Amino acid sequence: MEVENIVLDIVMDNYDVLKSVQGDNGRTINVKIVSNGKVVNLDDYLPTLVIVKPDNTEIFNSCKALDSKQGILQIELTEQINAAAGILKCCLQLFGKEKQLVSTTNFKIEVNEGLSPKTVTSSNEYTQLTEALSTVKNMVCFREI
Repeated sequence: MEVENIVLDIVMDNYDVLKSVQGDNGRTINVKIVSNGKVVNLDDYLPTLVIVKPDNTEIFNSCKALDSKQGILQIELTEQINAAAGILKCCLQLFGKEKQLVSTTNFKIEVNEGLSPKTVTSSNEYTQLTEALSTVKNMVCFREI
């Protein structure tokens, strides 16, 4: 598995252009979230990866907290993220418990065209919504028991 480590700031511009390859699904990005260079404690936030692909399909995926107190998350570059070659516009959105929203400044992922035959059709992907709905469903089922 290929892992890249980056730092994203919620105040200052992020000039990182990350690289990936169309069709890949074994890449991850470890992200440290800071504000003016100071670590952001993510304990009270739900981090979400938001991407607009070159074909205007969207990604709205959850991120795995590796060390929320140190502001470190892990992003999985899914097959769907890598389905369309070109420049992906990305940011991380942090949803707070008190309904506040804080986003990093934008960064880019350049997905290079793969040489293997294309087997994945680019479409929207909303794992964050799916996980939230599953949690609500489990709460409702638990209450009914």
